[in-house]
Amino acid sequence: MLSVLAELQRELIMANANDALASARARGRVGGRRPKLTPDQAELAQRLYDAREKTVQQIADMFNVPRSTVYGHLDREKTVPRQPKKTAAAKPGKLPAGYLLPGLRAGTTGPDLLFPGLPQRRRAPPRAGKR
Repeated sequence: MLSVLAELQRELIMANANDALASARARGRVGGRRPKLTPDQAELAQRLYDAREKTVQQIADMFNVPRSTVYGHLDREKTVPRQPKKTAAAKPGKLPAGYLLPGLRAGTTGPDLLFPGLPQRRRAPPRAGKR
């Protein structure tokens, strides 16, 4: 019985909130935070970035905002990335699958891959007791 009342109360709260938002929109109010850069500043930032005159950090320093703010104001459709995307490279210290150097075991990584002649460090024996 209490769950039905709680559900009814929740529906009333949501209906009142939606009515308040609709009336605020009718009065010309818009929700959300105000943009940090004005439209003129955002346009200037876009032009400087597209012309490659300044880096994003330099543009951010001009307007005293973080780089993330500048990236948020750049037009994603018109903006060309500065650097090509990096291709997936093999992890350092690991060989590609199926590739072995002569005299090395599969899965060999780290110092024994770089310096195969060095003696390996001894591991401590496992502890007796609970596992």
